[in-house]
Amino acid sequence: MALATQETAQLRPARLAAFADDFRFLKLTLPLVIAYFVAAFVYKHFVGTVVSDGPLSAGEKFVGAFRFIQFMALFFLSTAAIQLLLKAAEGGKAFSLETHLRRLAPRLPAVPVMFAIGIFTFAVFIYAYALFKARIPEVHPFGLDQLFASMDAAMFGGRQAWEYFTWVYDIPGLINVIDFNYSLWVALFQCSFVYCFITRSEPLERRVRYIYALIFTQIIGGTILALMLSSVGPVYYGHIVEGVNPYAPQLELLADAGRLNATNYQTLLWADYSLPGVGQLGISAMPSLHCAVTTLFLLMFTRSLMMKVLVGLFAVSIFFGSFLLAWHYVVDGILDVAVGYGCWQLAGWASRKVTAEA
Repeated sequence: MALATQETAQLRPARLAAFADDFRFLKLTLPLVIAYFVAAFVYKHFVGTVVSDGPLSAGEKFVGAFRFIQFMALFFLSTAAIQLLLKAAEGGKAFSLETHLRRLAPRLPAVPVMFAIGIFTFAVFIYAYALFKARIPEVHPFGLDQLFASMDAAMFGGRQAWEYFTWVYDIPGLINVIDFNYSLWVALFQCSFVYCFITRSEPLERRVRYIYALIFTQIIGGTILALMLSSVGPVYYGHIVEGVNPYAPQLELLADAGRLNATNYQTLLWADYSLPGVGQLGISAMPSLHCAVTTLFLLMFTRSLMMKVLVGLFAVSIFFGSFLLAWHYVVDGILDVAVGYGCWQLAGWASRKVTAEA
């Protein structure tokens, strides 16, 4: 009995040591998320206090959230299985599954805890962003779309960028692939955030840097610049700007392409915006956070040749999809690539400073 008690006492420091890196990570990242949430909550009480119920019922929101958590769990289990297979291939006969699992054992209790904390933190983070985004037209009404359309036309010889790519809509399945990747971005954005909470494959400073970069991108690009450059994007151009709509033929091409996630969600967003009061989802074209966050993917997850190729191809798809699906102007994407890169550099300075002091 005394021996068992002694062994238990000896295990406690080892277990606590296994959580030490997680405690440091949470200590360095959670305060920034909380500060952003508090700022959004205060902002909410001063701007657009009358809020609509939104186009989705509580049941639909719950089912969507539950399905996403299922997807996340499957994603991380699949990733872990692939990493295990790669290690086995590299190790050959010298690889021992039992030894590998024994090495991971002290870490395993922390994984579900950090997974849950990561999901909750992301929910708080994205809710704060939605509070800011939905109130953009309350502070700065949409009015710059004509300017951005003119800038695109100036870059492309008096025509809109999509007009050079009408062949994309004619190739069966190609626009569907682009649409799928554009929707997949949402899941990868969320999974990459939670990944930094549970992984030990990346150094602490790099994980903190990525979380900081995502938060800075949302604050600078998705909140401050989005408010200054208030716009709806090509898909809603005809609702905001009087006169000829240069994107009307593009919208017909998208409608003819069949069932697309983009067109379904675009309809949902406009329905939310059209309800009395402040919507729950929000519309914002400039800048394109799809392109900014994908820039962060390129900077964070491309240390191997295979990942460089995969993420590079995905980034190209996202950039072209941003205007081929009528979400954004080309100038949106160009600006936000710069925003993403700048936020990565800023996050690098901040993460080095805080990890050195922690």
